[in-house]
Parts: sequence; structure tokens; C-alpha cells
Amino acid sequence: MQGSIFPVRRARLPEYTLLTFPDGDLIVKSSDKKEFRVHKKFLCLASEIFTGMISLDDVNPSVPLESTRPATVDVTESSFIMNALLRYIYPVERPRFSALDQIVAVMMAADKYLMGHVMKDLEDVLLGSTYLEADGLRVYMLAHHFSLKKLEDASLKHAVRKDVLSLRPEQIATAEITHFSLEAYYRLRFFAWKRAMRCETLIEEELFATPTGKICECITASRESDSEYLAEQPEGDWGGDIYVSDDENETSRTCEAVVNFRLLAYEALMEDCGTDVFRNDLMLKAAKSSKCRDSLRTLFEDRDQKITKIRWKMDKIPWEFEKEYLEAKKCNATII
Repeated sequence: MQGSIFPVRRARLPEYTLLTFPDGDLIVKSSDKKEFRVHKKFLCLASEIFTGMISLDDVNPSVPLESTRPATVDVTESSFIMNALLRYIYPVERPRFSALDQIVAVMMAADKYLMGHVMKDLEDVLLGSTYLEADGLRVYMLAHHFSLKKLEDASLKHAVRKDVLSLRPEQIATAEITHFSLEAYYRLRFFAWKRAMRCETLIEEELFATPTGKICECITASRESDSEYLAEQPEGDWGGDIYVSDDENETSRTCEAVVNFRLLAYEALMEDCGTDVFRNDLMLKAAKSSKCRDSLRTLFEDRDQKITKIRWKMDKIPWEFEKEYLEAKKCNATII
């Protein structure tokens, strides 16, 4: 059970009224000295921890018993966090969040006070938020730590795509990363590596396996160069693996632009296994770095349908390879 003892970065808090009720029989005082006049019965129904705090006389004894002022209980949470929790206890407007840090802070408190219904609601908040994609690795760490299965499954893709080593210092200095083990990190990196390999294999099998029937300038030049070399050699001495055949095509000789594209695509996939390797800037870079004058035609002409098909198949490649990961661990294999 985790409390809100972890450092949470400051964020601008949304403005709305702090909950307090004139007929409340208990005052909850936050760490920043804000007071909430509430009802013991509601707090006890919402949390066993609150029940224990009240029943064990954790209330402030400094108030005389004959006073009309309700007893006070001090909590370590800020007024923003307590206000958010109370808005889940009472039938009022739900809290509004303007930063992921605020949701994390309330999650920590909800976990501390065993308020499962609050955790469930916050899980739904994150599932429908932009944080799922913008800060997917951090959301995954939260889901993993609190065993929020739906959120963990939904954020896995974004976590696999993001290497923790690429995070900025302020992204690393968060509460949830302290509960993220080295093994959990390597598990995600294994998934990323495995998916990148699947994507690379798909590109090899689908994009360049079938020739277009059009031989590019650099393949033609390569054939001519090899033919000239062989013609100069004594009969029977073919100079190793050099050969020229009448039925050659792109499957036996590869355009320099294709070689460049493969290298660039593989590098991009190892950096982000969910990237679109067929984006124009990457393919143009491969073409421009080639000396082949037919590079643009080789990469772009007659391949639109193939690329559309490959993109569709790449989207179907899973993001989780748990079985393979466990087998690799069992065999003591090297994991990325």
C-alpha cells in the first residue's frame, strides 16, 4: 500500500470550490492547512482506512469535548488531493485534472486509503486521455504498479515504443519509476526488438521478393561491369562469385537505393518499432543517398499497393511477446 509520500512535480491546479458541509461532524485538515468539514459516516463507507483513523482516536485531541467545533483529523495529503478524493465520496462534480502529475497524486492517495472505486474511475480517466499516447511509458508504469489490467494493456504499445533511456530528467524523477524494475524494463525492450524483427522480415518478404520487371540503371551497370571483368579472365577462371546470367532480375542483383532503404528502415525500427518506415522523407533519403539514377522509380513506382498491404500487415503484428520472452529467460539468452 503506497501513500502520497513521493515527490510530485507542481502543476497549475484547476479552480473550483473546496468541499465543506455546515452539518459535517468531522474536520479533515490537509497538509497545507485547508479544512474540510465532512461527515464521518460517508468517509467510513468510502474507506476502511478512514474508519480505522477515526475509531482509533486519530482525531486531534486539542479541541475540548464540550466545544461545538467538530473533532479534527490531520492528513498528509494536500488540499487538492483531499478535495479530489471527497468528490468521489460525495455525489458532486468529479475532480478536473490539468496534468498527469495530479492524477498520479490522487492515485497514490486512493491506493493508500484503499478506495478501489476511485482507482477504477481514474483508470477510465487515463484510458480516455491524451496521456496514453503522449506519456505512454509513464502510464504503463502506473498501470503495472497498481495492477490496472485494462490500462496496462492499452498503454503497452506506447510503452514498447518508448525507451526509458530516452526520457528527459524530469520524466524520470517520478514516483512510479521507483517501482519499475530492471527486469520490467528489459521485458519491454525485448518486445520492441522482437517486433522490429517481425517488421523487417515482412518488408523483405513482401516488398522486394517479387521483381517489378524493370531493371534499374545501377543493376544494368553492375551487370556490364561484371561482364567486362569476366571477359578479361582466362577461360574457366570466373573470379570467385562474380557471374552474369541472362535471366537476372532484382532478386539476384539489388538496386543501391533498395539497400539504402533497408538499412534506414531497420535503424528506424530499432529506434521505434512502431514507426512508419514508408514515410516519404525516409524513402527519399534512401533514394538521394544512392548513385542510381533510377532510385526514385525503383522505390516508388509500382509499389503503392504493396506498401499499403505491408502497412496493414505491420499494424497486425503484436506488441507483446510474453511466450518468447519467457523462453529466452529460461534459456538464459541475451535480451536486448
